[in-house]
Amino acid sequence: MKKEYGGFFCESIESQNMVEDNENILYFDSARSGIRFLLNKRKWTKKRVLLPDYLCESMLIPFGDNNFEVHFYPIKRDFSINIDKMNELVKLVEPDLIYVISFFGFHTLVSAETCLKKYQEQNISILEDVTHSYYGNFSSFIPDYKVGSLRKWCGLEEGGFLWSASVEEGKLFYEHRVHDINRKVLNLKIKCFQAKRDFLNNISDMKDFVNIYEKSELYLDEQVEVFTMSEENRRKLWYMNNKEIKEKRIKNYRLISENLKNVEGLLSTQIDSYDMGVPLYFPMYVEHKKRNELRKKAREYNVFLPIIWPKSHKLDNYFVENSIYEDILCIPCDQRWETKDILYMCDVIKKIMKEPKS
Repeated sequence: MKKEYGGFFCESIESQNMVEDNENILYFDSARSGIRFLLNKRKWTKKRVLLPDYLCESMLIPFGDNNFEVHFYPIKRDFSINIDKMNELVKLVEPDLIYVISFFGFHTLVSAETCLKKYQEQNISILEDVTHSYYGNFSSFIPDYKVGSLRKWCGLEEGGFLWSASVEEGKLFYEHRVHDINRKVLNLKIKCFQAKRDFLNNISDMKDFVNIYEKSELYLDEQVEVFTMSEENRRKLWYMNNKEIKEKRIKNYRLISENLKNVEGLLSTQIDSYDMGVPLYFPMYVEHKKRNELRKKAREYNVFLPIIWPKSHKLDNYFVENSIYEDILCIPCDQRWETKDILYMCDVIKKIMKEPKS
């Protein structure tokens, strides 16, 4: 069986009891559908939103589709919010919604909590994307809404959710929940997962699952409808509470940190200064002009190091402090990898970083 270090999940998950929608949380095919649902069901007086200037471009799509005026506030190199700049922008823009993220499973919003509470007192709603901090339990701040993607954590073909702090609004959301399933994308994802398993078992070529994956992601990017999460994937959600997921990710993160702490050309993100929940990835900064070479050469060893995230052209005229997009690189630290796998990835990275620049 082939070994691929990184890439999307394709492992089969056993089904159990189906998780249903309720008045606290609604499940969707993706986090984007959750955002679309919120933007459609709430009445917004100004339709202005403040977003972090470090985020996944796909999360911009629902706001554009719903004719929101989009503005960005700066994220520092340590992933905290530039509070002074944000305060200036809130006064200037007067948004009715602010979107925040706690990055990579760490409590990077800690310094902004007091500020965010003050915004809420000014009738500005706070939407927290908890995709990265899904397992975190470190926030004393309660946002108005939480949204998240579930498929980043395990082998789910789809999955997102929306939570509202308001009981009354939650009831309204529940009454207007959607029931349509995006079968076109779901079936492609199921086919894609099987194609990748076939590749890992030496049955098919890599291009077979890559082509299907890219097609399914294109459909997601073009989607404007809101879809619910399928029954088959709701029956897999119990796995998300698996203790092994949490323990292995924390262990793997610490193992990577210990093995790469003195490698020349790899720079700390300082994210370890925050409280840890459960890490999504191990983020690091790579010395300028070495990152692309490291990624390319690592693939020769079947080690796939994702860039979280590529920079959107829509951010060209905004802050993006200290070249986060240009320097960031991530190492998979998820539950698929045993100690020997983590050490192998670290050894590959150290070997490449020792080589002279080409």
